[in-house]
Amino acid sequence: MADFSGMKIVRLDLMPVPTREPEIVRAEANEKFGGDDEKVATSSLGGDLIVYGVHISSRYGKAHELELMRFLVARMPDPFRKRIETIWCDSKANYVFTIWLRDGPHPHAWADLILGNFEQGLVESQIGGHNGIYVLDESSNDLGGADPNWPAEDALLAELWGEQSQNDLTPDKP
Repeated sequence: MADFSGMKIVRLDLMPVPTREPEIVRAEANEKFGGDDEKVATSSLGGDLIVYGVHISSRYGKAHELELMRFLVARMPDPFRKRIETIWCDSKANYVFTIWLRDGPHPHAWADLILGNFEQGLVESQIGGHNGIYVLDESSNDLGGADPNWPAEDALLAELWGEQSQNDLTPDKP
């Protein structure tokens, strides 16, 4: 389970995630990372959020990741939210999520339900998918997960590969 000792925690259920000014993000990126803003926080919170009782955080404090997780938690049924302790997005891996569940009865069944709801929300969001979801118990034991899932991209690739396959089967004209 994530350790929140010493961290600033802010409660935001329906309010938008506050962001830093783009000029400040750019200046920090120039100063610390040679202009690369990947590791620069775009949220002005300086810590984690609590949304409907769920801690949400992002490796690099990216406002768009926090906003996405806030939306996903808000759309969940209340019993699902009550079972979730923490959701973390790994900014370094782009849309890879880890969900820690609170201890309680039937952890694998809850993990499956929450995973399905979370993945459906990601697929239906503007993001359109994810690069992996892990569900863990409070002791970080594996309760399940989902492999990368980008349905729109998969459909496009299948269409392109199908066209390529058709072209490969068509003999060249002399």
